Amino acid sequence: MARCYTRNGVWNWPILEQRRVLTAAGFYDETQEYCDEMSDTRARWPAKVHPSWLEQRGMLLRHTGRKAGQTVYVATLLAIALSETDLVNVLASTSRRGDSLFAVDSGLLIGANPNAEQIANAMKDWQRAKYDAQTRPGRANGNKAAAARKRSITLEKLKVARPLWGLTSDKITTDKIAEECGLSVKTLYTELGRRSAAQKRKRDRMAKRAEEDIRYGRS
Repeated sequence: MARCYTRNGVWNWPILEQRRVLTAAGFYDETQEYCDEMSDTRARWPAKVHPSWLEQRGMLLRHTGRKAGQTVYVATLLAIALSETDLVNVLASTSRRGDSLFAVDSGLLIGANPNAEQIANAMKDWQRAKYDAQTRPGRANGNKAAAARKRSITLEKLKVARPLWGLTSDKITTDKIAEECGLSVKTLYTELGRRSAAQKRKRDRMAKRAEEDIRYGRS
């Protein structure tokens, strides 16, 4: 039987995101979900969440007096453990039940009765998850800024490529345009469309201009 645990008040891991990750991995079962939803005030400060507030987690980990032998699934170890010390207590509780714990984000499986090495690996995974979650907004903003800079550079290069794109191939080849503009051939076709179409548009403009020159007596 697949049991899963979610809660709010996790660094940059809202409950909906935890459920999405669990669902994508095939481990989410609404009927077997233990979920602690705290007030916004309490959830705003993950480091100050107290174990006593997590009633559903207490029910999930409560020793029943028999070996359950089940697996508890979490999107991240941050959800089920408030700190490294708390994680040790959680593992002690799952061990008493004979349960295993699986973190989807890292793929870490902590079996029942974990040894010292497994506990150390779990603590490292918790630390990694905390670092990743706390730095995620900054990384996302950095990626957006980098993408914007890259796009701006591409647009400047396209200003050079666009007038060349309509020239006939005997005057300048596609590879030569790509080389001179510092863009790949694929990017040129993606951004500017078929070169034959650009060449036709240029011919049409030149023909129209020639007709107007004749009509208005322009030399």
